Amino acid sequence: MKRKPNLAISHVIRNQKKRHYKSALKLYEIFKEQSSEISIERVFIYLYNELYHLHNISKYFDLFPLIDDLLQKFAQDGCCILHKNVYSRNKDMVTPNYHSFYLLQIKDRVLARIEKDNCDIVYGRSISEKELHNIIEVIKRHIRGPSIKKRNQFFMISKEEFGLVLQKFEIKNIETDITSHYNDDFPAVDSEIKKFINTDKANGIVLLHGKVGTGKTSYIRHLIQNTRKKVIYLPFHLLDVISNPDFLSFISNHTDSILIIEDCEDILKIRQTGTFTNPSLVNLLNLGDGLLGDALSVKVICTFNTGIKTVDPAILRKGRLIARYEFRELETHKAQILLNKLGINIRVEKSITLAEIYNFEKNDYQMTGILKEIGFQTFHQ
Repeated sequence: MKRKPNLAISHVIRNQKKRHYKSALKLYEIFKEQSSEISIERVFIYLYNELYHLHNISKYFDLFPLIDDLLQKFAQDGCCILHKNVYSRNKDMVTPNYHSFYLLQIKDRVLARIEKDNCDIVYGRSISEKELHNIIEVIKRHIRGPSIKKRNQFFMISKEEFGLVLQKFEIKNIETDITSHYNDDFPAVDSEIKKFINTDKANGIVLLHGKVGTGKTSYIRHLIQNTRKKVIYLPFHLLDVISNPDFLSFISNHTDSILIIEDCEDILKIRQTGTFTNPSLVNLLNLGDGLLGDALSVKVICTFNTGIKTVDPAILRKGRLIARYEFRELETHKAQILLNKLGINIRVEKSITLAEIYNFEKNDYQMTGILKEIGFQTFHQ
């Protein structure tokens, strides 16, 4: 009878041969910076103090049978569970969700981080191709579905001690009806943008701007759900890394991906005569067009809250700019339809933002003064 791994959340550290490795890292440094997530690459360096090779298999796996099979097939090599995090909505912990993962030491100088939809194998230079092949064959027996590339892949850029890295995140699958949530001039632009981001080996820049609350971020989420490309998000506090010479080297490892930069007014603003060139803007221009853009095929989507008049004319050049759209308040008749659809029993008398519509219950709109101010009027029964 096959033995099943213990499903309780636990840490198991086992040193089969009582070997001690001089480590270049301290134990706490095996965690990714500003995260509780363990880095398999850092664990390898911590254990063996040498550089590594990495092999990735992006498939859906039967997680528990795979772990059990590896433990049995490589038991003689000292295969063990170094760490596991199992999350489940079920009290019996039977069905792990997509955040569950196992970190295994398959044999000396071979580690594997295994999730339901991904497997990373990190191994040393002394491991032969035959040894690696045998491990991969065991793992492939438990593939149960299509490549993970058929699901959206969302990553955020993070800055660590050794440079820029990507952190993977799951995005809630929230369906957005473009027709009811945006004005009538937007569906044509939406179609053009989706065609662009899903085209292989294409590069260019998309500008999405407009006042706060008009649905820019909601639309970005909608795009993520409608592409199979790798989506890379650059958070606001790291905007300055675009000006770093190492940024182009970093992004060159993620060709044919989508780079999303929110609230980037300062990067896109018009360059003043007699001032130094804005290196962040120059790097964006190079990604959007020219030889570098052709080589990397990175699709850049920029959002900002100011008007288009503040943007440097170089960004707007035909051939570099794929599409641009200004998000405005939802027109009165469309806002009324959406409010009715959401079951909000009020009458709207002027254009309002999506944020005002979806946060209606959080505000005291029963006060007559506020109703008049924002253009709401209650129905008279």
